Amino acid sequence: MNFSRKDAKPAKLNENEPPCSLRRRVMFDFSVLLILLSFLITFPSNAQNTKPKKVRFSGFLEYLNNTWIPADSMLFPGTSKDWQNFSAVYNRFNFWWYPAKGLEFHAGMRNNFEFGPLVAQYNDQLKMLHQLVPQLNFPTDYASMITTDNGWVNLTWNLNSGNSYVI
Repeated sequence: MNFSRKDAKPAKLNENEPPCSLRRRVMFDFSVLLILLSFLITFPSNAQNTKPKKVRFSGFLEYLNNTWIPADSMLFPGTSKDWQNFSAVYNRFNFWWYPAKGLEFHAGMRNNFEFGPLVAQYNDQLKMLHQLVPQLNFPTDYASMITTDNGWVNLTWNLNSGNSYVI
């Protein structure tokens, strides 16, 4: 945009162009930019330094969304069977340290943040199950169910939880 003159106006792509095609063009430009950036990030440069690295990091971050649609809700619209949603944000960090040749130290950490109305429904169902059959050795809520670790060392814990979320 050129704002050097007082009467200058922002340039338009085309006055006859509908807003949805402008949105499509912006999304296309953004997609091309994202693809180019991913190529720059994924292809390593040919550096002259061939000295082995002492430290290495890796990991990921992802968002998952699950939607449960009861079969009857599609056949009979307006019924009491609602769609349910469950979302989660997962990440993992890996750290490697090579203090000497043939010696390696590795540590990793994973975090889960799960939320949505389906988590609340799981909590309600687990509480109801525990009330109906209290002699079952079963978790009473979703947070304690997903943070159960039967391994040698329990390094799993719950940072915070509510009726519809667990961290």
